[in-house]
Amino acid sequence: ERERERERESRGMSVEGLVLGSPEKFREEEEVDIEEVDPESEPEPSTSRPSIDEGDGEKRGKRGVKRRNSFSHHKKLTVEVLRRLKIAGEVDDTQDRDTIFKHLIADLAGEIGSRAAANFSKAREEGGPRGAAAEVVTYSRFYEEIAEHITLEEEDFVTQLFEAFEHLWLHTKVTLIFAAVFYKFLFLSDSVDPERRDKYNSVLITGMKHLFLSDLHTESKRFKSLYTFLSEEVVLSDVGLDKLSSRAQLECAKIVARFSLYYFGAEKVAQIVSSFPSNLDYGANILDFFLTEIMGIIRKTKVEDVIILYLESLSRLNQLISFSMLSLVSTTRVQELLFSLSQPGGPHYPPRAVRSAARLAFSKIYPNGKYLRAIFKVLTSLLHPAYSLNVVILNSWLVVTTVLNNLFSTWPWQRAKTHLRKMARRMTKSD
Repeated sequence: ERERERERESRGMSVEGLVLGSPEKFREEEEVDIEEVDPESEPEPSTSRPSIDEGDGEKRGKRGVKRRNSFSHHKKLTVEVLRRLKIAGEVDDTQDRDTIFKHLIADLAGEIGSRAAANFSKAREEGGPRGAAAEVVTYSRFYEEIAEHITLEEEDFVTQLFEAFEHLWLHTKVTLIFAAVFYKFLFLSDSVDPERRDKYNSVLITGMKHLFLSDLHTESKRFKSLYTFLSEEVVLSDVGLDKLSSRAQLECAKIVARFSLYYFGAEKVAQIVSSFPSNLDYGANILDFFLTEIMGIIRKTKVEDVIILYLESLSRLNQLISFSMLSLVSTTRVQELLFSLSQPGGPHYPPRAVRSAARLAFSKIYPNGKYLRAIFKVLTSLLHPAYSLNVVILNSWLVVTTVLNNLFSTWPWQRAKTHLRKMARRMTKSD
């Protein structure tokens, strides 16, 4: 068990103090038959780590006739989430509580296996207690199934979930779980108490930020479905924005702009910019707003491949929407960041691949002056304190030899060289 825990810890990723475990899956539902149990019988308490579908094994007590209840596949997931939250609330040790949260986040982000996906699809086809699921949709992650099903749950159960989360508000990881579970309910449902909605929305926005940052730092797109929902169903939809305060509307717009190039790419971002709501107080035009947020997330990101992806996407975005439309302040910010990423040393200390991508993006977005920047790059490289005197001499000698080789490889020098060789051979023969 200790070796397993070490392996999970080694695969974890720390993002601003929030530890996301490896995407350990909810256990797939191997059985679709639910056994009726005598309500008077008490199951034996379990001491093992909480696991989804833990009740699929043998149940103690009297057993009746098995019946098929496909809708319970979703219900069992939501009940298990509530059970783990209650267990975390009863645990006194902080490390044990963090372990429960880490496993729950990893399970929520886990991929759904083929058997469980078939069970969930069948449950939606047959419909739930409220006759929902008119449209059959296939999801790839467990948090998507749970978030969809929460909108169909009874009010009493949803209230229990909210109370369990409120009891654990002080723990940072709870915001991530809250965002993964309630993102559809808070944006789509009208049954939330107006006095509590602003508080819930604030926690939801904080959780979404950290979930998307975890994707950047792990080079994954586990929460792309959540981002797509936030972009298309909330920010780009008047119905979604109407349920938010003005401050929450602006925060959601910033999140969409910040991670747009990572999740969607330049082509989709160009469409979003053209259809972005214009009634929000951006403090600038929409393109300036997008580039400001994108520059901010590039500065915070320390993952090489993600930074290169952003730089390449910026070049393509400039081809679709010319950056000449940017204000002077935004243009200066973009050029300053690209230049600092193209140079070795502080403040970013970019690796060689990032420097090459930054120089390429700089030359494509701002082609004027690229030769002057290249000369400046050579001079600063020669005089950089990271290089020793020997390296400077070698680089200088390399430049001199390259120039001389190119000079003496021209036609008149080649002809003179040929004549000199012939004269030398004749003199050798005469001797």
